[in-house]
Amino acid sequence: MIVSVLLVKVFGLLNFNDHWWDVTCAVSFPASIIALVTGILAVWVKKERSVFVTISIIVSICTVLFILLHSLFIND
Repeated sequence: MIVSVLLVKVFGLLNFNDHWWDVTCAVSFPASIIALVTGILAVWVKKERSVFVTISIIVSICTVLFILLHSLFIND
């Protein structure tokens, strides 16, 4: 996602209206859900307390909230 935004905003090589952005989001959302599930399982079952697992859970929760709340602010 960061590379995609850099290619649009900084280098101007791509555009957000192209289909590549849909593919990027379609790949990153399932990856975020998998990271959320495995992170919660690591904390719950294995009692994992590392910083990276916590960051992964927080980013995944933010992604899920964005997807759920994004449709509330679409003005078509």
